[in-house]
Amino acid sequence: MKAKKLHFILYILFFQLIFVACNTGNSKHDDFDYGTVDKGIYNNSYFRFSVKVPADWNTLTQEQNQNLMNKNTLGSNDPSKITTVILLTASQFEPGKTDSTFNSNMIILAENIKGNTRIRNGSDYLRLTRQALEKEPIIRQYPDSNAPVMKIKGSDFSTMEVTTTDGNKTYSQKYYTILVNDFALTAILTYATEDERIVLENAFSTINFK
Repeated sequence: MKAKKLHFILYILFFQLIFVACNTGNSKHDDFDYGTVDKGIYNNSYFRFSVKVPADWNTLTQEQNQNLMNKNTLGSNDPSKITTVILLTASQFEPGKTDSTFNSNMIILAENIKGNTRIRNGSDYLRLTRQALEKEPIIRQYPDSNAPVMKIKGSDFSTMEVTTTDGNKTYSQKYYTILVNDFALTAILTYATEDERIVLENAFSTINFK
């Protein structure tokens, strides 16, 4: 697998292993929604939010998202049976179409945390995420010692910045986590330049919970 593809998927795979909750059933009766992208806007009725996708970016289908996770949850609409899923993957270029250009991307994941007493807020979730990342043999730096809270359109997101050096490549990631409907909803923005960061943060700043 070429390095550009690793930037695209490698740093999301740990989510399926770390925080598997002790599910005891979900009292909600709403069908789980993986969301859809229409006219450059991602909408999700279960989590009741929308967010713009950067103009002319590539988005993966629901099936492609689940293939990244090697999960067999596609088609399940029962929230109690969902563990970890990718809701949205948007990248600057179509995966596999460029050999040298860094493929900046935005990924939004949902992790079922019902019954998990270690996670009371987004900061707890990101603390556990950092602990898992620090066990990997990859050089990472964390500018913030805690998980600062950022308010976006009235919603409080716990945040974490990570700078990764992998071989001769260095890139950054910004994590945003909020707890919704017994899930940890996390957006990961991955970029290598300041211009890419601005594009991603401008897009994510449009996230709006209804």
